[in-house]
Amino acid sequence: MAVYGDSCEKNRASETSVIHPRTIYGVSMAINESLGTYYHAQYNVDFRAIRYPGILHTNENEYHGTTDYSTEIFYKAVRNKSYACYLKENTCLPFIHTKDAIKATFQLLDAKNSALTRRVYGIGGMKLSPKNFAEEIRKHIPEFKMSYSPDFRQAIAESWPESINDECARKDWGYNAIEPSEQQFPNIVKQMLEEIKYKCSQSKKINVPIYP
Repeated sequence: MAVYGDSCEKNRASETSVIHPRTIYGVSMAINESLGTYYHAQYNVDFRAIRYPGILHTNENEYHGTTDYSTEIFYKAVRNKSYACYLKENTCLPFIHTKDAIKATFQLLDAKNSALTRRVYGIGGMKLSPKNFAEEIRKHIPEFKMSYSPDFRQAIAESWPESINDECARKDWGYNAIEPSEQQFPNIVKQMLEEIKYKCSQSKKINVPIYP
């Protein structure tokens, strides 16, 4: 998704949309796509690439990416019951769960080369905002408080599309990991909270010294 920029459509951006990345991450992705497509055309290299939306996961890490609030918010909700988000509350971006991203990857890897009409595919997901996450988390943690302190990542998010047109992926290699709707989101939030609560409880146990 980072390959897109200010020139792309905000809704249903596709593989043929103009790309104008404004981050070094997006620039490097665009270069990789161009090189892979070139080597396929010139030397028949079987290059295949996916433009992923934001990925929902429960792995705790350093949070610097524009979509990483979608993991950080869960850990802050469990541990602190509050979170200050670096994006505005109604900033919408597309997301999929990790298992759906993995499923899509294997679907593309397993596809017959003859069925592919392009070498780079975009895949869609759920159109979500920080406000959507906060409201759903409060159904499980009512005391959770959300505040907003937009930083430089707000401009990056606003340059990306809010949704992806994945018709080519569905037609060429059967991408069907998730429908671009919010119907599965409540179950995903419930599952992620359960996983993160367990991880937090385990980390507390691990940090307790065994010997005095």
